[in-house]
Amino acid sequence: MDRADVESSRPLIECDGVAIRALRRQLGLTQNEFARQIGIARETLSRLENLKWAPTRGVRRRFYEIWEVEQARRQRLQDPRHRAVIARLNL
Repeated sequence: MDRADVESSRPLIECDGVAIRALRRQLGLTQNEFARQIGIARETLSRLENLKWAPTRGVRRRFYEIWEVEQARRQRLQDPRHRAVIARLNL
């Protein structure tokens, strides 16, 4: 896979503090919980969300992984077959 393929396979979302905070809130997680998922300290997450630090490559990679899982979950929820199952389970 060449560089162009890698670039085109990335999600069309910025990985900055604003996006990180938005995803965390969308998931309903505290800073502690989300920092643990990404593998960083809560203080580091706070600095990222407040645009005091730029995310490292590893943090960006984990962010995109979590973002992709959330997008897949949202797509499944839009699928009528999945909505019917969820309704039957009263979730």
